[in-house]
Amino acid sequence: MAVAQKNEVKNVEEKIKNLMVFTTNRSWARMVKSLFPVHKIETHVCFNRQNAISILQDNKLDIILTDDSFKSEEINSFAKQVKRFQKSTNYFIYTSDITLIDTLKKNVSNLEINTFLAPVNPGEVQRTIISRLYPRTKKQVMYNVDLNLMKTFITSTNEVMQEMVGIEEMTNFSPFILGSAGKTVEQISIRGKLAIDCQYFKGTFFICFPEETFLNIYEKMMGEREDVINDEIRDMGAEFANIIYGKAKRVLNNENYDLGMVIPGVDLQKSIKSKFDVIVIPMYTEIGVFYIKIAPNYIKND
Repeated sequence: MAVAQKNEVKNVEEKIKNLMVFTTNRSWARMVKSLFPVHKIETHVCFNRQNAISILQDNKLDIILTDDSFKSEEINSFAKQVKRFQKSTNYFIYTSDITLIDTLKKNVSNLEINTFLAPVNPGEVQRTIISRLYPRTKKQVMYNVDLNLMKTFITSTNEVMQEMVGIEEMTNFSPFILGSAGKTVEQISIRGKLAIDCQYFKGTFFICFPEETFLNIYEKMMGEREDVINDEIRDMGAEFANIIYGKAKRVLNNENYDLGMVIPGVDLQKSIKSKFDVIVIPMYTEIGVFYIKIAPNYIKND
């Protein structure tokens, strides 16, 4: 698992929260406990059913987190006890077995079952649990992508534009979901793209340029002006995506993300036709705006 990044969410309540971890995997239990060093969270770790039932009966638990280190029959039995003693708790199971989840939901009705589909970055476990324990009053946008990965790609993009193009001033605006009310994106003429499929992220990374911005970048790099994006210069979009990926890959693989080799491409479609949310990060520079777009669960190689 990748090392969890430091969580920036502030504890907005003083009351101690109770988290129960039920597993036979001691190293996994230690990892979970290590995710909350600065939060007022008391973690109860149980390695056997008898101890777990005792904790269920004697404590008001805010979060219950278990994994699939037990047999499915024991997981079902434990879930029924959760329903009996802790009806209002947040119940999570960490597993790679989708069939187990379906069986659990069928056998234990009227219990909300939340899933961490393994493998998942510990930082994502941390953020999800913190957001359940300390919900913010203002509605927050939740992105279906690892935030550390997204931030690393933004940083790598900044570095590539500064080093290759010589852009000195660049402002990254807050991410938003493509199509959000009140949010506009200039017409895109060309996208460099990377289809990524690793254990912590599956989807496509795009670096997207309006025509004027792309032509300005080409002029700044090559010293000559083109009037339109033609066959001779459009491969530069894929080159940008490839170099950005290389930088991000070095950083993330040092954190055990295990990103592999990908083949960059150019996308000339009018829009990204994904049925999932697409995250947009506007990048404003002195020679024009461009965008990073991250499309989780969207893989299109042609």
